[in-house]
Amino acid sequence: MRHDTTRHDTTRQKIIALSADYQYAEHTLTTIKSICYHNKDIDFYLFNNSFPNEWFEILNKHISQLNCQIYDVKTHHNNLKNYRTFSHITEAAFYRYFIPQFISHHKVLYLDCDLVVNGCLDDLFDTNLQDYFVAAVTDPIAKYQHNIDEFNSGVMLINNQLWQQSNITEQCLSLSNQLGNKLKNGDQEVLNILLKDKCLYLNCSYNYQVGIDYILHTLNQSHLIENIGDVIPYIVHYSTMAKPWLPKQYTRFRHLYWFYYQLSWQDIIKNHQKFS
Repeated sequence: MRHDTTRHDTTRQKIIALSADYQYAEHTLTTIKSICYHNKDIDFYLFNNSFPNEWFEILNKHISQLNCQIYDVKTHHNNLKNYRTFSHITEAAFYRYFIPQFISHHKVLYLDCDLVVNGCLDDLFDTNLQDYFVAAVTDPIAKYQHNIDEFNSGVMLINNQLWQQSNITEQCLSLSNQLGNKLKNGDQEVLNILLKDKCLYLNCSYNYQVGIDYILHTLNQSHLIENIGDVIPYIVHYSTMAKPWLPKQYTRFRHLYWFYYQLSWQDIIKNHQKFS
């Protein structure tokens, strides 16, 4: 294993971890823009093995105006290449295993980079985790296809102190090595085996997974798609392969991705000045 072994301490109370390949740079930036449009005073940690230093330098110049900072966490582990991946689950999904090794803060919000945030995250950060290892939202696809309650690993409020004390990183790697190509759902499968009974389940608005739209549409069961009217969830997660940046993919809230995508940093700063 080769990585930057720096462990970061921070005085900020809001810590967000992300993981991505550089081919996801545009979408990662869109996710960060959506967060910063509604939030400030955040330390971001991007777990990756391919983003150039200049990407972080440029981004930090912008987000520093919101009292935010992003850290480049280079993560390499030889065994990750042996884990089964899919078109919408790459090696980067397994980087979240290493969060406790790089971040010392007691609570960390992990977010995938195929989602957008549509409001203030303070209430989510203030969630009392008690003795739960993670707070997350049920995965509707697992419920629909297999009738099982499984949390989606794309949005997780992590009790980082408990993860550190219980060596969750090592447990995840060990179980992933055992399962190897038998993994059916990447890191999510591993995390659920280990933590499903130690999860505090959140309201679905904190991880509204519109990927199930694609599944239901493909099976000619679009009538089962939940109608939530004009409500915009706090977090819209474009799970599955039905991404809003792809042509002709059916999914709700597609317009939200493009709204945040086209925002300039000047637009984002002005939005905060408007409420100051």
